[in-house]
Amino acid sequence: MNIKTAWVVPTLNRPKDIERLFNSYLKQTVKPDKVIVIDGSKDEETKMVCEKFQAQIKNLIYEHTTKLGSVTQRLLAFKYLKDIDYALFLDDDFELNDNAFEILLGKIRTLPPKTCLELNFKTISYGSEIQKLGSSKFFNFFKKIFFLPHESTEKKVLPSGGNTWLNEYELIVKDELKKVGWLSGCCMFLPVKPLLEKPDYFFNEDMQRFSGYALGEDVYLSVQLAKEGYKFYRVMNAWGIHHKAPSARPDLEKLMAAKVFNQKQIFKILKNKNHIFFFISLCGNFFLSFISCLFTKSLSPLKGVLKGIWFSFHFEKLYSHTRYKN
Repeated sequence: MNIKTAWVVPTLNRPKDIERLFNSYLKQTVKPDKVIVIDGSKDEETKMVCEKFQAQIKNLIYEHTTKLGSVTQRLLAFKYLKDIDYALFLDDDFELNDNAFEILLGKIRTLPPKTCLELNFKTISYGSEIQKLGSSKFFNFFKKIFFLPHESTEKKVLPSGGNTWLNEYELIVKDELKKVGWLSGCCMFLPVKPLLEKPDYFFNEDMQRFSGYALGEDVYLSVQLAKEGYKFYRVMNAWGIHHKAPSARPDLEKLMAAKVFNQKQIFKILKNKNHIFFFISLCGNFFLSFISCLFTKSLSPLKGVLKGIWFSFHFEKLYSHTRYKN
C-alpha cells in the first residue's frame, strides 16, 4: 500500500532548532513526500536555513506568515496536504532518531484505518526554576489530588479537562505499541482526510488565546478524534528527542491564564461532563498560583488564574483565523 506522507512544522524564531530537525531528516532511512515549514519569524534566519537545505530536501515547502500561533500555522499548512494520506505534526525543537519515520510508517500500514500514532520521545528541558519546581514530586502529587495535569504511569484525559502524561525524562525503547489516551503535539502522526474535512473541529484556535502558545491543543484534538472512533498508540521503538526551550512558553501570567482557559475548552467537549471535577481543578489552580506567587515574589501567577477564569466564562468564541493579542 502506497501511503503519501508529509511533515508539518510550525516555527517562530527558532532557526537553530529547524536546522537540527533538518539534519535529523537527512538521516532518515525513509523520508516523507513533503516537508512543510510555516514560519512566523520576524527576521529571515529561518528562511535562510530552509534555503540552505533546499538542495538536499527537494520536497521542502516554506511559507512565511504574519498569522501567529501554533494552531493557526498548522492550519495554514493544510492547503499543501490535499494529496497526502498521513502527516507527522512536529514541533520545531524535535529531533528524530535515524530510522524513526520508517518504523512509524511501517506500523501504520499494519493497523486499522482509524488509528493515530505518536513517536516515543525523551525531553531535554531548558526550563526555568519555577518550571522545574512545578515538576517536582510534591507538586505532582498536589496536581493529582486536584485533577490538574500531572505525570503518571499512563497517558489519559482527566474528567476535569486536564490530562496525565508519561515520564518524559527517561526513554524506554522496545518493539511494542503502547495505548495512550491522547497524542503529544510535538510528534503526532495523523490521517489527513478527517482533518481536511473538519479542520476547525479538530484544531481549535481559541486554544492559543494567550500569546499564541497553544497549551493543550493536542489534548483537545485527541478528544475530538476519539469521539470519531480513533485509537491512539505510542510507537515505543520509533523515538526522538524533544529539546524543550523556555522561549516556547509565555510569561507566568499568560501561562496560568492559558492553563485555566484551555482546560475549560477541553472540559466543554468531553462526553461525560461532571462540573465538580472542573471546580476542584479551579481550586487547585488557585492554590498552585498562590504558592507560585510566594516562590516568584510576584502576583503574576494569581493574576493569570483570575484572567483565565474570566475569559473562560465570558467568551465562547474570541476570534477566528486572526492575529491573537491580549
